[in-house]
Amino acid sequence: MSFGNELKAAREGLGLSIQDVAQSTKIRSDYLKALEAEDFAALPERPFARSYLQNFARELRLDSAPLLRDFDRQLPQPKVQTQRPEPRSRPAAGTRRSGVPGGVIGGILGGLLLLGLVGYVGYTAYQSRTVRSAAQTTPVTLPNTRQVRLNLVSSPGGARVYVDNRYLGLTPVKNFPLDARPKAALRVEYSGRQSYRESIALTANRNLAVTLLPETAASRAAEKLAAQQAAANPATPAPATPAVKPATPRPAAPRPPALLRRPQQGRPLRRLFPRRLLPRPPASG
Repeated sequence: MSFGNELKAAREGLGLSIQDVAQSTKIRSDYLKALEAEDFAALPERPFARSYLQNFARELRLDSAPLLRDFDRQLPQPKVQTQRPEPRSRPAAGTRRSGVPGGVIGGILGGLLLLGLVGYVGYTAYQSRTVRSAAQTTPVTLPNTRQVRLNLVSSPGGARVYVDNRYLGLTPVKNFPLDARPKAALRVEYSGRQSYRESIALTANRNLAVTLLPETAASRAAEKLAAQQAAANPATPAPATPAVKPATPRPAAPRPPALLRRPQQGRPLRRLFPRRLLPRPPASG
C-alpha cells in the first residue's frame, strides 16, 4: 500500500475529516488532499512536502519512517551537478605576460606606505614640539579662588542687593559666596526708598545692616543724574582741575621825591617846600 492510501485509510478509520486534520496540524487542506492522492504537482517544494507528510502521519498515529521512504521512492531528490572550474592554462615557455609585473606594483605600494608613515611621524613630532613650546612660553595664571560670605539685612526687607552690578537677590541675603577683593560697589534698592550706595572691602566675611530712607524729590533727581552720568561715560574719570600758577608780584613803582609831588588843593606851599627856597616878600616902604 502506498503512503497516500495508508494516510487516507488511517484518517477514515479514526473518523476524522480533512478539515479536522487541517485544523489540528495547521496544514492547508489542499496539501493534505494532495498527499492522500499522491499528487506531487499540487504539493510545495520537496522539503516542505516531506515535513507535511511527517506531521500528517504523526497526527494519525502512524509511523512516518516507511511513509517517508515511499515518498522518496516516488519523488527522489534531484541530483545537483557541480561544475568544476576549468584549470587555467599556463603560458607556453618563451612567451611573455602582458601587463605590469606584480613585484613592481608591490614595490610601489610599499614605497607609498613608507612615505605616508614618515610624513605622519614627522607631522606628529612637529605638533608636539609646537604645543610644548607654547606651553613653556605662555605663563599659566591661576585665578584667586578664595571666597568670602556676605550677610545683609535691610529695613524695610525685600530690597534688591547688587555688588559690582551683580544681582544677589532680595534681602535678607544670607551667606552669599563672593570672590574676595579689596574693593566692591554695594547698592541696595527698594521702590519708594532712597538707594543705598557704599564702597566696601570684601577681604573677609561681612555682616551688614542697611536702613533705607524714604524717597524725596531731591533724592530722585540725584539718582537720575547719577544714572545718566554712569550710562554716558562709565569708564572715563572726571577731568582734573588744572593747577593755577601763582601770579608773580610786581615791584612797587618808585615814589617821586617831595619836590615833584603835586600839592594838594587848599594846602599852603610853605608846608611842601623849605622856607629857604621860597622867595621873600618885598619890604614895605
